[in-house]
Amino acid sequence: MNFPDWVSSHLEVSARQEDGEWTVRCPWHGGVSMRVNVHKGLFLCNGCGVSGNHKVLVQSFGSEMAVLNRAEALKAKLGNLHSHETIRVYPKSWLARFASGKPHEYWSERGLSDEIVAEHMLGCDPATNSMTIPLWHLNGNPIGVIRRRLDPEAKPKYLYPSGFKLRTHVWNLHRHLASKQVALVEGSLDAVAMEDAGVPAIALLGSRLSDLQAKAIRQSGITEVVICTDCDAAGEKVMADVGMLGRIKVSVGLYGDWKGNDPGSLTPDERMQLFLDRLPLRMYLSSVSGE
Repeated sequence: MNFPDWVSSHLEVSARQEDGEWTVRCPWHGGVSMRVNVHKGLFLCNGCGVSGNHKVLVQSFGSEMAVLNRAEALKAKLGNLHSHETIRVYPKSWLARFASGKPHEYWSERGLSDEIVAEHMLGCDPATNSMTIPLWHLNGNPIGVIRRRLDPEAKPKYLYPSGFKLRTHVWNLHRHLASKQVALVEGSLDAVAMEDAGVPAIALLGSRLSDLQAKAIRQSGITEVVICTDCDAAGEKVMADVGMLGRIKVSVGLYGDWKGNDPGSLTPDERMQLFLDRLPLRMYLSSVSGE
């Protein structure tokens, strides 16, 4: 199959010019802003900045099957849920600016393995003296980074991109569409810590579950959520919100007699045990109320 035929079969073409410059829907972020030169075999998206030659497109989206636009497929499945859909989406290569070769010592001090740091593309930003945690669009590309400031006196400790609304976002959800079970935690680094222990995890970026977050989780295909938020009054607030999850099974992870009271402060074995030692929500609420 030649490249013009491949583009016609695999991408949504909105305009064709005789010089071979075609306008298509970008398969990375979903906007109708990509220019593909089918004669030269080159492409550039004016919306998210991704670019390359025909090999990049073919390798990314398949050469033998008719591949649906991945971003559009996710939108069709999950609905137009998040206001941050309008925030600029970047190619993964954009995160290279926060890479420093060997993982920063901060991550090992938090007890995270080099492998999980690389997997989640955690980085650093010397210009702002902060560590960086990618924020992900549902299509698997970054929409920016969370900056965790290293200055102990800095407030707030975490900085988010301008216009980003926490209540619209479930961190790491893009990795767990249609998962059977996931741990639900508060912070992004709690989720990374759980995954470092082999536990699939998503994060609320807070201690409350919003209606938009609940809708995203309901429509993601996840079948069971295990609440592994912090073992304190704030961490228990989410239990008042989980009714919005509808038919998804909800359980509560049980903290043992450990020194830590949040996933990030536990050992990997304790994080796994927190996930495995769980009670259905009703049973947990009955046990703490003494009924």
